[in-house]
Amino acid sequence: MEGLKKLSSLMKRSHDDGIQMQLNPFPASEITDPSQPTISQVRILTYNIFLRPPPIKTNKNDHKNSRVDEFIKFLGDYDVICLQEAFGFWNKRKQKLVKLTQKQGFVFYVECPNPSIFSTSFIDGGLVIFSRFPIVRSEFYEYPYSILADSAAMKGVLYAKISVGDNHLHVFTTHTQATHGGKYDPDTYITRGDQLLSFRRFIDKILAKEFTEGDVAILCGDFNVNARNPWFSITNIEQDYTPLKLYPSLKEKERINEYQSMLTMLSKNFEDEIVDLLYETLKDFPPTYGVSRIGPNGKEEPDETILTHAEDHCTNLCLDYIFQLIPKYSSKFELTMPEAQFCKRPNMLRVKPKSSRVEPFYVKHPKVTQLSDHLGLVTTIEVVPFPENGKKFGVPDDKLYNIC
Repeated sequence: MEGLKKLSSLMKRSHDDGIQMQLNPFPASEITDPSQPTISQVRILTYNIFLRPPPIKTNKNDHKNSRVDEFIKFLGDYDVICLQEAFGFWNKRKQKLVKLTQKQGFVFYVECPNPSIFSTSFIDGGLVIFSRFPIVRSEFYEYPYSILADSAAMKGVLYAKISVGDNHLHVFTTHTQATHGGKYDPDTYITRGDQLLSFRRFIDKILAKEFTEGDVAILCGDFNVNARNPWFSITNIEQDYTPLKLYPSLKEKERINEYQSMLTMLSKNFEDEIVDLLYETLKDFPPTYGVSRIGPNGKEEPDETILTHAEDHCTNLCLDYIFQLIPKYSSKFELTMPEAQFCKRPNMLRVKPKSSRVEPFYVKHPKVTQLSDHLGLVTTIEVVPFPENGKKFGVPDDKLYNIC
């Protein structure tokens, strides 16, 4: 009990939702930050870190301790880190991760809460956001339901409003219902569709209150939607797939492209603009799970075998994403914002063009070759002058808008 009281004293709650924000509990002398962020950019990582509660493991050993120790060595490359599967239940590694990231300058973090005693879930949702910049508001939204093994976790969306100079970065991270083993399981598609619709309703609630001109909204995480093979049959489940009732055009004969369905739901039928930042950069959907490579003998082989299920080797699934959501009311902000407002806010945020990439987290270690069964994704947000102010500095108009 005394330990809980001490921990609570280090926490600061957000103003309306009870999500806890960890402020820096360490003396300044204990913090080593080799890469203090500048006001010019914010480097964002999203990563399914694969830290499941013990004694769960994939093969002989998940080597969780070794992977946490190795992950800390990469922290200097990022300013905001969004993790999935960083579970706190029976898992001291998460507390270790929090302590070590704070010593590296991530003095703010938010996490999803533990399930209540009345919840049907047994463990937390595994979502955490670390930031070098102040987190001024946060909220967690729990999905209405999950199924199969996923129902043990309190799945949902974790939101953080991060202050970057005069502007704000709105970060939403999630981990939606999985379709296990690559098998067609219609109930998982139905569940994931319902979760994504709930995600969009949560976005509406947050951005209506929090988003202002010059801000950037990022949606990221493990969405469990495979863009590389997105089609699934809706035979016998058409009435149960809720997105189809809202957007009938999703149906193409007796099937649906789930990737397009996801974009339609998250953008509210493209009422808002949504940009897949990795696709925007690479013009392809990079595999993020079950990745393969060409071996020394010229044949395809799995890139990672220690953590990944054997049945998923060489499946090359694209399950993880970073999206930018551009609300329709901000796309032409130079027409809606009074000139006096420009003077008050000299700068704005935007996604740095072509800055998004895949981070595989390869390591030279006797136990593991990579830090997770998933790959990470990275993008960069930059600070640029507002258009009216930019003209004073000779910045071209096409470099000022809040789009990629």
